[in-house]
Amino acid sequence: MRFLLFMFVLSFAILVTMKYRIEIPEPCHEDWDKMAPQDKGRHCAVCDKVVVDFSKASKRDIINYIKKEGKICGRIPRQYIGTDLEEEKIRKSFGLNGMVATMVNLLALTTISTAVAQEKPKVESVCQDTKTSTPLPTLVQNETKNENTRVIKGKAYEGGLELPGVSIIIKGTYIGTQSNLAGEYELVIPEKYNNKRLTIVASFVGMNDVKVRVGKTKDNVDFHLESSGEALGGAIVIGY
Repeated sequence: MRFLLFMFVLSFAILVTMKYRIEIPEPCHEDWDKMAPQDKGRHCAVCDKVVVDFSKASKRDIINYIKKEGKICGRIPRQYIGTDLEEEKIRKSFGLNGMVATMVNLLALTTISTAVAQEKPKVESVCQDTKTSTPLPTLVQNETKNENTRVIKGKAYEGGLELPGVSIIIKGTYIGTQSNLAGEYELVIPEKYNNKRLTIVASFVGMNDVKVRVGKTKDNVDFHLESSGEALGGAIVIGY
């Protein structure tokens, strides 16, 4: 019996499935086309970093690169962001101390699934700028309204579906708002702009900006955004 248990430990192995996910917690709003070409991508003058071009790389290649290099900024296909990649790893345990080692490994076998399931996601690598980055402009929304206040309303869509979190601003200003969970927005126009023709800009990470020129009386504007194919920003890999 002792011999059989010892042989079991020698061949004992645990198959652990690791999952990795690419996230961009701080998206970059700079224009890729205006960045200077570099060896691995392009150089962003705002944060003084090289943005690695992953537009033609596989998801596994991107994850391996980030795990190896650590702190990076990248241009990543949108379909790779927020989706899981599974990787199976085999961990072997060899019993060298007879029955004691066997019992320890048997206990590990009965508890491994619970431990893996309860373990919180850990960040494998994270992008941090080497200098203080320029903060994105804060939207200023004038909420004071009266009977003479002009309000532009509408919805933001992607592929016919309502799109929340879209920034809607008056071009050339920080005056704006964001679409809600139903894709709806309400932009209050300051009185000094009431008699002017305005350009309203809708923007969302990884999508092309949409600009609409509105006259003095146009108060209903819907925005239909389309994916630009890639998203820019500091990329991290989360393993769990």
